[in-house]
Amino acid sequence: MFSVPCQPLHGFFIGNDMANLIDGLNAELIRNREILKIYEGIPERRFGAVMIKQSIKMAEKAIAEGDIVAMVRACKELQSTK
Repeated sequence: MFSVPCQPLHGFFIGNDMANLIDGLNAELIRNREILKIYEGIPERRFGAVMIKQSIKMAEKAIAEGDIVAMVRACKELQSTK
């Protein structure tokens, strides 16, 4: 796996840093949607699927609202999905 940039530069988003955050978040959304497909096919993973769906919705909301703090939080949460 690769690491996507989800960290602000010295606490501030300058220039391309915001684009990097959104790109990283979108990459994590794609990865988590693929994992979600796998989890939905395994009855023992239903709870995990619910948690992944919740994380995806949180990330989509953060992007829609332009909430940078929520985007960073969502990106970190999506990165923790295994």
